[in-house]
Amino acid sequence: MDGAGFFALFIAVGAIGASLLLGPIGQAVARRIEHRISPNPQNDENGELLRIQHRMAELEERVDFSERLLAQQRETGQLKGPG
Repeated sequence: MDGAGFFALFIAVGAIGASLLLGPIGQAVARRIEHRISPNPQNDENGELLRIQHRMAELEERVDFSERLLAQQRETGQLKGPG
């Protein structure tokens, strides 16, 4: 293949690649990448899941604290059990 044929092949492959990247396929890939690295994770489902998990962990800590406090008060006789 001479230089002119190689250049023509290079231009053709470049044009096809550019049309894919700038066309609907390229736009879909760009949206997918943009969604993955979203600067505001609260707007996507993963951010929502992380917030729920964080809230659940906080609630678990509060329940544990309350259980320890009740057990401590029962041991010292501050709370009278039924009967």
